[in-house]
Amino acid sequence: MKKGDLVKVTIPKQMPGALTAIKFYQRLAKGTTGKVGIIVNDYDSPDGQTTGSHVLVQFASITKVIHRKYLEVVSEH
Repeated sequence: MKKGDLVKVTIPKQMPGALTAIKFYQRLAKGTTGKVGIIVNDYDSPDGQTTGSHVLVQFASITKVIHRKYLEVVSEH
């Protein structure tokens, strides 16, 4: 995954975590289901050498920072 890739959100049926996280991903799914977004920024790790675990994704009306494991590449740039 890199800048310019088209992605869609894929949230697993069962998620470990706190209630706050579950609610966040439910809202995310509600706002992005069936929509394709574009990666506009790739967050590097603090050392600047490795790829980070989160990316900034722009959808039609919202921009969200999303963990890579919840994204699926639709089309590579």
